[in-house]
Order: sequence, then C-alpha cells, then structure tokens
Amino acid sequence: MPEKMNDAITGHTQATEGRKYGAPTPAAMAEALKKFPRYKLD
Repeated sequence: MPEKMNDAITGHTQATEGRKYGAPTPAAMAEALKKFPRYKLD
C-alpha cells in the first residue's frame, strides 16, 4: 500500500512528497482497505 494511502487511512500527517498532491478520496481509501485480510470473529 502506498505510504500516502496508509497515512490517510490511519490519520497521520504525510511527511512525504505526496503531501503536495492532496489527500486521497474516501473512495480510494475504501479500495485500499479492501486489501486488508478479513478474520471471522465468533
């Protein structure tokens, strides 16, 4: 996952060059979150 996306999802400020390009959209963050593994909870 790109650092910029990770920063946006976790609420961290971006300390990278990507800061100049603005925050990812909520839709882009939702797509990135779909890559996380799913666990069954009882």
